[in-house]
Amino acid sequence: MFKLLGFLLLAVSFSVQAADISYWVQDLKVIFLEIEKKHPESLKLDDAPSLVLNLNLIKSAYASSDQDCIYGGWPSQKIKVGEKFLCRSPVLTKNYQNGPCSQNELQCQPLLFGPGMCVGFKSKQEKLNATQACENKFNQSKRNYQFVKKFDSHDKQQLLNLSYLAGNLCSKFKSQSCEALKTKLPKVLNQLEERSVSPNQKKSSSVQKENLLCEEPQKDFPKSIMSIATTNLDQTYEALKKDFLASPHCQPELVLGNPKERPDPILMQNAMQEISEIMSANKMGFGIEELMDQYALSNTEKTEIKAWLVPYPKKYNDKIRNVTINEDMRFWENNLDYRKNRNLAEIKLIQGIIKSLEKNSQSSQAEIADGLMNNGIFNIDEDDKPVCPFVTKDAFMKAMAGLEAIKKKGSPVLKNKNQLTIVDYTQPSNHRRMYVFDLEKMQVLHNTWTAHGGKASGSDGWGSNPEFSNEIGSGKSSEGFILAKSASYGSRFGDNVILQGLDQNNFNLQSRAVVLHGWNTPLSTYSPDMIKEIKQVKDGTWLELGQIKSTLRSGLTYQKYMSPTEGCLGITTSNVSHLDRKKRTPSEMKALEEKGHSQVEYLRQDLPGTIIFNYSGEDQKSKFF
Repeated sequence: MFKLLGFLLLAVSFSVQAADISYWVQDLKVIFLEIEKKHPESLKLDDAPSLVLNLNLIKSAYASSDQDCIYGGWPSQKIKVGEKFLCRSPVLTKNYQNGPCSQNELQCQPLLFGPGMCVGFKSKQEKLNATQACENKFNQSKRNYQFVKKFDSHDKQQLLNLSYLAGNLCSKFKSQSCEALKTKLPKVLNQLEERSVSPNQKKSSSVQKENLLCEEPQKDFPKSIMSIATTNLDQTYEALKKDFLASPHCQPELVLGNPKERPDPILMQNAMQEISEIMSANKMGFGIEELMDQYALSNTEKTEIKAWLVPYPKKYNDKIRNVTINEDMRFWENNLDYRKNRNLAEIKLIQGIIKSLEKNSQSSQAEIADGLMNNGIFNIDEDDKPVCPFVTKDAFMKAMAGLEAIKKKGSPVLKNKNQLTIVDYTQPSNHRRMYVFDLEKMQVLHNTWTAHGGKASGSDGWGSNPEFSNEIGSGKSSEGFILAKSASYGSRFGDNVILQGLDQNNFNLQSRAVVLHGWNTPLSTYSPDMIKEIKQVKDGTWLELGQIKSTLRSGLTYQKYMSPTEGCLGITTSNVSHLDRKKRTPSEMKALEEKGHSQVEYLRQDLPGTIIFNYSGEDQKSKFF
C-alpha cells in the first residue's frame, strides 16, 4: 500500500466522525475527477509487461514511496513510455482488489465509492474515464456515504494515504480543487492523525506536511523524506537485481565469451584436461575411444586420429599399464617422428572437439555452471546451486545518494544522469564486480571483471579487499565518486577512458594518470585467433605442433584472482557483443566490430559523461553522502 509517512502512523482508531470523513471523501473524489479530466495524459495507457516503472526517485521533497499517481481512484505508480510518464493500470498494482468484478471490469475504489461497484474496463475510452464512470454509476445507483461508517482502522489508514497522495498530485497539477486542498489538507491531516501520532512525533509530522505542499524540493530533506527515499531505493535495488539475474549476464554459457565466436572456455578447459590425462605417459592413449565417443566424433575423424596415434611397441604395454618408465621407453619418447605423430593426433582430437562444442554451444549449462563455481566466478548457495553475484546493497545505496548529491550540485555536467557505474571492491576480483546501471530503463547494461591497483602490497585474492590510496606513486586504487570524462588513447594501455576524481579520497586520480583500460581477465587470453589457428593445422614439425598445444593450454589457464594494475580500472578485452543491451547505431556497431567488440570499446562509448563509484566498504567516507 501507499507508504508515504506510513512509518509514523499507527493502526489505531481515529476520532474523526463519520460525517467528517464523508465530506473529505467527496472532496477527494472532486480532486481525482478534475485531474483525470484536465490531465488525461497522466492516465493514457494500455499497460504491457515491457513498460518500465519510473523509479527515478528523489525528484522532490514529497517523493512517494510506492504510488505517485491515481487511476480510477486507486493509488498507482508512474511508468515511462517513450518520453512520457504515464500512470500504471491499477489492476497491475498490489493495492488493487477486484472484489466481485469480472476480468474486464474495474472495481471502483471502495474508500471513495463503497465496496463492490464495478465499471467497464476493457476499451481505451473506458480506461481513460474510469473515475468519471465510477462517479456516474455512484450517482445513478443513488448510493450515499453510509459506507464510511463501516471503515475500520485499516480503511482509515488507507484514506489517510489517499489524502497524502492528493497533496502530492496537487503539487504537480494546478486546479481550483487543488487550491482549496492546500487550505483544507493540513487541518484534515491533523484530524486524521490525532491519535495516530505520538506527541514526540508531531513535530516531525508537521514538518512533513509543510514539505508535502511545497512547489520546489527543499535543499535539505527531512529525515522522514530520506526514509521514504530509502524505501524507494530498496525497490529499485530489488528491481535491478531481478533484471540482472534474468539477463544474459547471468546465463552460464554466455559469461566467459560469445559462444558463436569460440567454444565456452570452461568446456574447452575440461576437454583439454581430459586429453592431457589420456595422452600422458602413464596412459598412452588408453581411453581415447571413450573420449571421441563423448564428443560424438565421426568415424572418419576417429580413423584419422587413430592413424596418427602411434602406440608403443607391444612389448612395452605391460610396463606402460603399470606406470613403469625405463631407458628404452625414454628413447622411444625422444623419437621425433613418434612425438610429431602423437602431437598431430592430439591436435586432430582438439579440432574434432572444437567442432563438437560449436555445434552444441548451449547444451552444457550445468557443466559450465560447475566450472564458474569452481573458479569462484559464481557463488554457491546452501543447496550447492550456482548464484550470480550482484552488487552489495550498501554499495548501491551509497552510490545512489552520491549520484543525487552530484546532480543537485550541478557540476560537473553529466551527459547521462540516469546512468551509474559501481565497482564493488568488497567483492573478490574473480567476481565481475563492475556494474553499469541504466536507472531509467531499470537494466544492468554491463557487468565485467575489474582489476585493482595495488602493486605487491595490494593483493586482491578470494575474499580480500585491495588497499586504497590517493597518493601519487602509490599504484593503488582510489575509492569514491569519479567522473568518466572522455574516450582516449594512450601509448601504454591503448584505448581507454580518462577519469577525474570528484571525491576527497581520489582528487589526485587524473594527475596519477589513472584510467579505465583493457586488461587480462579470467580466461580472456583464450581467443578466437587461437581457435582459428588450431582449426587450420594440418601438419607441422613436432615442435610447432607442441607450441600450438602449449599456447592453447596457457590461454585456458585460470588464475584465482586478477593481476593488479597501477591504480587503473583494468577490464576484460573479450568480445561482449552477445551481452550488449543497448540499441546502437550502425556506425557505432561498425566501430565496435573493427575493435573486435571488446568490452573496453563498449565502455568507451557508454561511460563518458557519467559517474563511477569505487566502493571500498561500509565504513567508506565521501563528501557526497
